[in-house]
Amino acid sequence: MSRFAESTGTTSYYGLPHIKADIYKLAGNPTESAIRTIWLAILAYTFRVTSDFSHSYESDVSGGVVVVKHRQQKVLVVKCKAAQCGTKADVWTAAAEQLQERMKENRVYGAVAIGGKVRFYEYDGREQRVVGLKGHEKEFDLAGDCEGVQKVLDSMRDGGR
Repeated sequence: MSRFAESTGTTSYYGLPHIKADIYKLAGNPTESAIRTIWLAILAYTFRVTSDFSHSYESDVSGGVVVVKHRQQKVLVVKCKAAQCGTKADVWTAAAEQLQERMKENRVYGAVAIGGKVRFYEYDGREQRVVGLKGHEKEFDLAGDCEGVQKVLDSMRDGGR
């Protein structure tokens, strides 16, 4: 648990009222911008700026990504998609493929967030492709699986430990 979590009495981002309220609003038909805003808040909770982490948005032809860096080295790239894109397998696959070049060049973790759902990825250098994060190859719900999402993010923050 982070020092921030200890000081606020929360064990995940979902314990913060403003993040919880924003996630609750995802039940409608949120835009990519709304999803990106939530992810910036979740990532700010987990990857504290006071611990040499930074967060930014980088645009590209596919809409852009949220990036977490530690001492200027990329750690995590999150692709946010509007809920109306759907959550069928081909949508997840296409979004993960959009992350592939960013993940390949930096050997970072990746995530695809569609509405209130998220899947985590890593780059398999042997296969030379993006694959589901080992041990976490499922679709997480930001509200219902908040503890699981937080554990995955904490593990990324702590270098996979």
